[in-house]
Amino acid sequence: MVVKLGKLFKHADFKYLLPIISISIITRVCYFLWRLIVEQGVPKTQDSHWYLDHAGDLLSGARFHIDFNGILYFGYYGLLAVFLAIFKSETVFVLLQVLVNALSVIFVYKISEMLLNKRTAVIASLIYALTYELIYWSAFLLTDSLFVSVLLMTVYFLLKSFNTKRKADIFIFSAGVAYMCFIRPSGIVTIAFIFVYIFINMDLKKITSLIISYRRYILVCTVISASLGFIIIYRGFLNPFVSSLYWNLRWLLLDNYSSGRIFDVKTPYDHVYNAVKENSHLNNFVISFFIDNWKHILILYGKRLLGFWGTWMWNYNLTSPAGIIKFVVRLSPVIAMLTGILRIIRQKIYDRTSILILMIVSTQLFCTIFFIDSAWRYRLPSLAFVGILTGYGIDWLLCVFERHFNQKLSFGFVSDKILNIMNIKS
Repeated sequence: MVVKLGKLFKHADFKYLLPIISISIITRVCYFLWRLIVEQGVPKTQDSHWYLDHAGDLLSGARFHIDFNGILYFGYYGLLAVFLAIFKSETVFVLLQVLVNALSVIFVYKISEMLLNKRTAVIASLIYALTYELIYWSAFLLTDSLFVSVLLMTVYFLLKSFNTKRKADIFIFSAGVAYMCFIRPSGIVTIAFIFVYIFINMDLKKITSLIISYRRYILVCTVISASLGFIIIYRGFLNPFVSSLYWNLRWLLLDNYSSGRIFDVKTPYDHVYNAVKENSHLNNFVISFFIDNWKHILILYGKRLLGFWGTWMWNYNLTSPAGIIKFVVRLSPVIAMLTGILRIIRQKIYDRTSILILMIVSTQLFCTIFFIDSAWRYRLPSLAFVGILTGYGIDWLLCVFERHFNQKLSFGFVSDKILNIMNIKS
């Protein structure tokens, strides 16, 4: 991994990357230090204390909890336990999380350059470096920041493995996929969409020939996996997991769905209805709730799809100049993103670049099925990819400007000025 990151730095265009990396680190570290001083410690939420408690249980040798949260968040609080054991400080862990999130701007740059072009890479990287939500949540003891970093790394090595076919790239991609399963539950949804991308872009003839060549090994692995699965189910090892999953879903339906909430708190935009709460089908409350309330649930999902982009979708005032300007400002990033998508379709590069849209859709789907966090942190995994598509839309507008005024635009002068100030030759 260290070698790979070293090569990534070595071949990167520092004329553009170095100033962007500096901005990304400075904004996040300064914000983290400010919150550390103001709150006299690492910023925490209720979830943060849960991670600390479970990390403490691991360190004290307490029994591992084989439940829904205990398994699907193990990748985060397990890593936290390791750092607490070594450094005896949660501050070091969060500071490292902040730095990793800041340096992930490199992956944004490389993904954009690989799929689109250099100018889009510069714009998208700047958007990532300066996006307030990414800066804000990187300072908290929460899974969100680390998940964004691992996701970007995984997507980068996925794209790289398609180009190079190198075992090292495939291994790092596979490790990223495996780890995402245990950072947070949304990782499973994200991974499903990553495999959709792989299916879209894979060579079916080559895959078929590989399956035929390794059919004996595949058969042995299938038999072993099926046997282990049967033993696990028969012995009831996953009973606590299945039971906790059911009760988590039941809580979600009673607490959130039945009140028609779009977010995790009540808002004027919710879909208010009288939910049917009976065990009327298969003696299962979860199945019964979806069957008996499906029409209202579809309306709720529709509102969440819109709410994913902000409450301004409903709360706007077009009767005054100030209200119109405010609405246009809020709408402009979405228009730029849609422009980028339309440009991809027009250039017929949607197979190769579909990973950008799939990562946004996976995050939006997760928020639609569960709920949108009112502090917007559940949207974080999509923001880097929204930024890339937005950057591609802005790049098209700059291309139109260049053609119209016969003037070539470049970001090189910005980098040259910054490098000269830092006394670094470009």
